[in-house]
Amino acid sequence: GSRLMTLVFDRLDPAAAKNAGEIAERILKMVPESGFSFSVLRIDGRLRLFQGFTADRVALRTAIGIANGGKQADPESATAQAEKKLIAVAQTGADASGVRVVANERTVAQVMLATLEESQRIVQEQHSLPSLSALLALARTQRQIPGRKVVIYFAQGLHVDSNSNDMLLSIVGAANRAGVSIYPIDANPLSMQADQGMLA
Repeated sequence: GSRLMTLVFDRLDPAAAKNAGEIAERILKMVPESGFSFSVLRIDGRLRLFQGFTADRVALRTAIGIANGGKQADPESATAQAEKKLIAVAQTGADASGVRVVANERTVAQVMLATLEESQRIVQEQHSLPSLSALLALARTQRQIPGRKVVIYFAQGLHVDSNSNDMLLSIVGAANRAGVSIYPIDANPLSMQADQGMLA
């Protein structure tokens, strides 16, 4: 199967969102087209899906644009459509138009659906920051998919207080057990120089 890379966008102001979109575009350019699937999510109270795992770069660019508030963007309907499609594949093994997907795709869809549900549950139960809940949910649920997985998390100013420390340790532990590497990227325009080094 292809290697899975998850792009997660936190709530960003317009300048940071534009930046995050540009960084995501560079990541798509750097990663070979074959052998890699990406998904696009945004943290908005809970994790919201904009694009399930796909190698289709056109679909990915559209989803990244909408997730970052592009002009033609209607995030609510984009999320609703993406999640409806995901649920169809997870439950029936066929997409909305009735086309069967390969077994592995259905498994991945089921895991993604579990991630969305888990992120909401963690927010409610632990009263933790939506961003940390989202990362913990991704780390926990992607454990069900074999191989190395990458989560790229776009935030604005990566502030962590003492309350978040325990949660971060939980995320790191879960990610290590699941074979998930989490790369935070600060999309603040001012901190971009530092990230250039990381991307290289």
